Amino acid sequence: MFDTGRSSKECVWALKEYNFDVNGRVKGLMFHYEQEEYEFKQGEILYNFNGTDYQVIECFSEKTHRFTGTPGKIL
Repeated sequence: MFDTGRSSKECVWALKEYNFDVNGRVKGLMFHYEQEEYEFKQGEILYNFNGTDYQVIECFSEKTHRFTGTPGKIL
């Protein structure tokens, strides 16, 4: 039996991140998404699981656009 107490934090994190249970089986949906803070850089390549990569063309900030105060909403 898998003992999470004897496993490294990285191992337990990897199981959770890749959505596996302690027996190596998938726990439902394959992909898990969580919102996190990230600062995009112009020209950066974003790798996606759908087989298509994306390049950041331009970065918007509060300095370049008027924001409503609600994340994701630009006036």
